[in-house]
Amino acid sequence: MQVDLFTTAMRAEFVAGYNPPESHKPTWQRFTTILDSRARIEHYAWLAPPPGIQAYAGHRRFARVDVVDYRVENREFDGAFQVPLRDIEDDQTGGYLLKARQLGEKARQYPGRAVLRTLAQGRTLSCFDGSPFFATTHQEGVGRNLLEYTSASGDGQRHQVIMLIHRGPVLPMIWQNRKPFVLRDNADSREALLHKVVSFWVDGEGAAAFGYWWDAVCLRILHTPTVAELIQLLMLAETELRSFRLPLTLAGDEAEYVHEQLTLTPDTCTWVCSTALAPKLRQILVQDTIPDSNGNLVGNPYRGAAELLVSAFLNE
Repeated sequence: MQVDLFTTAMRAEFVAGYNPPESHKPTWQRFTTILDSRARIEHYAWLAPPPGIQAYAGHRRFARVDVVDYRVENREFDGAFQVPLRDIEDDQTGGYLLKARQLGEKARQYPGRAVLRTLAQGRTLSCFDGSPFFATTHQEGVGRNLLEYTSASGDGQRHQVIMLIHRGPVLPMIWQNRKPFVLRDNADSREALLHKVVSFWVDGEGAAAFGYWWDAVCLRILHTPTVAELIQLLMLAETELRSFRLPLTLAGDEAEYVHEQLTLTPDTCTWVCSTALAPKLRQILVQDTIPDSNGNLVGNPYRGAAELLVSAFLNE
């Protein structure tokens, strides 16, 4: 195959892998705000929540919305491979075109991987209020969204499940999309002719960040829990979630419970879990009844309550 025809076909295959027709968004996008980034570092002063609605006091009361100093720097990403010129000339099967499509798929999936990896680091990475995203206390707002539990099995395994609420303009996670991936090559260069090798590469730039901490609860579990224990833990997480109060932007404002009118459905809630918990959480999400601590079947309060996403980044 001629080199110019080969590189044109490679770019087309990369695009086919990078932008395939999809009937619905990937699960990670359901809880991620995707922002077009135009700077090396993005500033999130606007993450300070607006004031609540209160009874009119006879005059305007103005709250500041630039009190947050949360900055996220974009990172550069790349992927590259080389093809000998002789192989290009002799290519009869189109196998290298499949490599370009695979690279496109990896580039498409990378933002989701970055978001899930960042989510898994939420106990150490800071969010907009300067505290870790998952913490027992926060600087802005009232509540704890990091819960620890020890189950009775005693098998020494560690598990995590994160409850994410996604409703409204700001979602629990953020992806800064500064530079989408584009396949490039050096087929026209003297270097390619000298070494008889054509190089292909992609470059991208972006970063994962956190939205509001009160839209997420992390459960860390020591020892493998039973289904009955998991139900109790999910109830505990929901109780904490519904107790979260927004920060008061003006003195005298009433407390605002951010999730007091929340209904748990797959449209509003996603559970992200470590791999070993997935079978039991799937059981909880689909069955009408579940066993209680005595083995008796009881009504399942979390049937159809969320969408499930399994992430090995949460394995400990």
